[in-house]
Amino acid sequence: RLRLFGLVLALGLTFLPRLEAQTAPLRNIAEFAPVDEILLGCNDSYLVMDAYREIIGAMKGSGVKISVICPSNYVANQLIYEYYYGGVDLTNVRFYLAPIDSIWMRDFGPNFAKDAAGKVVVVDTNYYYDRPNDDAFSKKYAAFRAFPYTYADIDMEGGNLMADGKGTIMTS
Repeated sequence: RLRLFGLVLALGLTFLPRLEAQTAPLRNIAEFAPVDEILLGCNDSYLVMDAYREIIGAMKGSGVKISVICPSNYVANQLIYEYYYGGVDLTNVRFYLAPIDSIWMRDFGPNFAKDAAGKVVVVDTNYYYDRPNDDAFSKKYAAFRAFPYTYADIDMEGGNLMADGKGTIMTS
């Protein structure tokens, strides 16, 4: 079940689809909009094992994919072992390898917006300077998923970025 998070990440390449000039501004996707994937970060399996077990269980049967990003085979295999022998249904769960520094995917992970044509775009912001792998993740994820990528020169210290999908964004 363990899959490499794409050669783009393994080799550290950053060739990305260029985001063409927008005819209309990007619009963040609403917090309450349906999702097709949940990203979970796991640099230490023991920190997240119980919480992620609950998340995986709650999403069972929803059709939503859960992608668990781990920095090593060791961490990924710990989770897979514990969940498999603990009876956790891993049908919609995938484990990927990518360098990350923490578990805080909501804080450092990609922000998603839609362009004028309704296509998903990854919007990357600045994260903590002492967590370079976390800060680099959004760009690598965009390349892996072949999403257009853009950078917003905004310092974000956490995941409290809320959008209504109509152009209003709030953060604290």
